Amino acid sequence: MKLFRITYPTGRITVNIGNFFGLACMTSINGLLKMAKKYCSEEQREQLIKDLKEAKLEIKRIVDNSQNRDGVNIAFIKPFSSNPYWEPRERYQKNLSKQMAQLDKSIGKVQNMVWLGA
Repeated sequence: MKLFRITYPTGRITVNIGNFFGLACMTSINGLLKMAKKYCSEEQREQLIKDLKEAKLEIKRIVDNSQNRDGVNIAFIKPFSSNPYWEPRERYQKNLSKQMAQLDKSIGKVQNMVWLGA
């Protein structure tokens, strides 16, 4: 579980990279990236890009390994879910594909940003 931290004058935000960037709405992601642009260094941006790519590869690995299964316990994929359940393979593959697409969007946004922080 990779974490991304933004430290600003009055506090700190810490997010789980795979869960946040894969599951949050784009409005929340844009808000976090706006803060990151202001308070994070270029090195943090480069590390975030690397971690986002790793999260995407991990999801791809899960999808690839699920080809021979009928279903999967969602608690394995979404460990912080308040309602773990069993889901058919096609549905969780579709959900994971959406998460990979969202991670791609986030990677593109972060790559095209210049961060001004210290």
